[in-house]
Amino acid sequence: MSVEADAWLLDITEHPDGRSVDLWTKDRQTDRVSRRSEPFRPPFYVLGSRSDLVDLERQLSSHPEVDSVASSHQRPSLFEERRRRMLSVVPARNPLRRQLARTIDAIGEFHRFTLYDVDLTPPQLYHLTHDLYPFAPVRAGAGPLVVIEPPEVLEYDAPPMRIVPLEIRFDGTPRRQRIPSAEARIRSVRIGETILEGPEPDLLRALAAEVARVDPDVIRTDGGDSLDLPWIYRRAEAAGLSASEIALGRIPVPFRPEREGRSYTTYGRVVHQAASFDLPGRFHIDRENSFLFEDTDFDGLIDAARLSRLSLQTIARQSPGTCFTAMEIAQALQLGVRVPWKKNRPERFRSGAHLVLADRGGAILQPPVGVHDRVEEFDFVSLFPQIMITKNLSAETLDCRCCPESPRIAPGLGYRSCSRRVGLIPRTLHPLVRRRLAYKATMRRRGIPANERARLARRVKMLKWILVTAFGYQGYRNARFGRIECHEAINAYAREVMADLSHAGEEIGYRTLHGIVDSLWVQPRRGETEPDPEAFAERMSERLELPLSYEGRYRWIVFLPATTHGFGVPNRYYGRYVSGAFKLRGIGGRRHDTTALVRRFETEALQMLGEASDAPGVRARVPRALARADRFAARLREGAWPLEELLITHHIGTALEAHRSFRDETSALRQLAALGLARAPGESVRYVILDRSSRSWRDRARVAETMTGEERYDVGAYLEILARGVETLLAPFGIDRATLRVRWGIPAERERSPYASGSDPDQQLLASQGGSPTF
Repeated sequence: MSVEADAWLLDITEHPDGRSVDLWTKDRQTDRVSRRSEPFRPPFYVLGSRSDLVDLERQLSSHPEVDSVASSHQRPSLFEERRRRMLSVVPARNPLRRQLARTIDAIGEFHRFTLYDVDLTPPQLYHLTHDLYPFAPVRAGAGPLVVIEPPEVLEYDAPPMRIVPLEIRFDGTPRRQRIPSAEARIRSVRIGETILEGPEPDLLRALAAEVARVDPDVIRTDGGDSLDLPWIYRRAEAAGLSASEIALGRIPVPFRPEREGRSYTTYGRVVHQAASFDLPGRFHIDRENSFLFEDTDFDGLIDAARLSRLSLQTIARQSPGTCFTAMEIAQALQLGVRVPWKKNRPERFRSGAHLVLADRGGAILQPPVGVHDRVEEFDFVSLFPQIMITKNLSAETLDCRCCPESPRIAPGLGYRSCSRRVGLIPRTLHPLVRRRLAYKATMRRRGIPANERARLARRVKMLKWILVTAFGYQGYRNARFGRIECHEAINAYAREVMADLSHAGEEIGYRTLHGIVDSLWVQPRRGETEPDPEAFAERMSERLELPLSYEGRYRWIVFLPATTHGFGVPNRYYGRYVSGAFKLRGIGGRRHDTTALVRRFETEALQMLGEASDAPGVRARVPRALARADRFAARLREGAWPLEELLITHHIGTALEAHRSFRDETSALRQLAALGLARAPGESVRYVILDRSSRSWRDRARVAETMTGEERYDVGAYLEILARGVETLLAPFGIDRATLRVRWGIPAERERSPYASGSDPDQQLLASQGGSPTF
């Protein structure tokens, strides 16, 4: 880093006065963090007809929530080169931006005005308008901050940060110390290496004093957004303490979340995001409320913050798509294009025949069930982003007016992409792809220290997540710069590429076994000279103008069947490379809800199968793996398996009140609700099955938070779970659940009594009246 830099810019936050932003810098010599406030109220823009804008300007000129309104000429869209007259509206205070925008939208009857830059935050806009970015090395003199290097540099020094863990404990048994009742008192707080105890008001004051003394840059929690910080604030209010007395950030903040929690559906999965409790001047990182932290740690998050101009706290809590959208926004503003508040570009009408051709995904081949050896795997590096870059696919470049004769035509669809100007999406993606490839090349160098390789691997993982979402967002209806035709064109090019690769492989002596979108598994035909896989990858990279990597040769690989129809499932397989590394997809060990029981069996079975050097060797070791499963079953039947390894983690898809049948998770959710700890869709619940035949929510399962360790589990239920795990791994060798049930003597499911708890008066009354139970 240049010697001219004397500090790092850690973060920019909104000032409590609503008219300024706070810039937090860390001195390179003293490690002290300083705050400087800068007046900043960015405008948003309104587009409409001339007469409507004149009327609106007159109404806003005396509006109490408006500081100023003026005429401005801006470029409203990527589809337009010329600037158009808009109104530039500056709110009286920054927190009023959205409220004022909704008022203007209502004045225009929700169709006469188009609004821009509304939901870009003041810190984000300050970064973009002043050429700053988080963790930038800066010269922090009396004047404005001066950045020493651009955010795109590959090698940079991240600031050293003091990181301390925070955890609160309540009164009760060790298992209950993280389960507060409605009137629970905080018994102790761990901050860093210090444990604080005492009367609650004194304890909370001591916590604030210890945070001020240690002065951490990062407070790391496990559940801080959902438990630790809300309860600290709740108990502080109950004790009559003010926000200034309990300041966990570097300035006091109100006892409320920055953003409320919510549940939403994405890619067919219900996700819950806890409320966000940010700490101005510090970073609060809740590992349980972060989609990315486990994969990327601070190295990947800091890299993404630099590139996106978003706060580390935002990066940690939001999806990779939020990062990519922020990068698109930065590119659009550099081009002079304003950012639409609400996407208003509808999908064009198309015939049913066209939709049949266009509305398809990538190429997927059905794998042959069973074990195979001498298998080579090839994988395109960032295939979809590379296609978007090389084919110039972006909303404004597809079927553009300037290039009706463009040679870039999506196969089978006829969509043409511009050959005169580079689109927004390729502009955004190109530096990201180059960055990822550069980091991967550095990781392959000999002699690179292990800690450096791990640091780069975390950055590569972060970039991979961003690039993956870049493709998905093209088909997302609310993506600001997305367009469904782009999504279709990308898939069309990808299908053609995979077909070309498969045919080229077969021409030189390969037999195609399997393919998924951007990966291909092939096997040299017996009796012929084996092709050189490295040379094949290099030749196809040049021919297709897309980087193709040779992932390696498998000693053996097992493609797994569906338990319903028996045909091969594309994304379920396991195998071992010649290098000795395993690759596992779609089996229990790859799922978050798999019990430790099944994970343990899979680990031991794979160790046995991994000793084989070819397919016959795997088949020969299957009886040993089955014998190991028998040992697991025998120990389960004895009732001696540790309860901690039988915990089931269930991802909640529907709210408790929406359950229409009584299941294991219903019992666990009822128990949590009775404790005042209701879980929302998208969250998880952990429990052990005690008696699957019971119709009482108290007796069927036991939620993990209330376990004593003396519970007796349902042997039949866990034998069934083990049988399912064994079947997943060994089904290609003729071992299924029906066989295992007979082999282990799993009892038939017992007849269930009506759902009612003998000790629950409400349920007894309901049953006596012939009513339906409420789950």
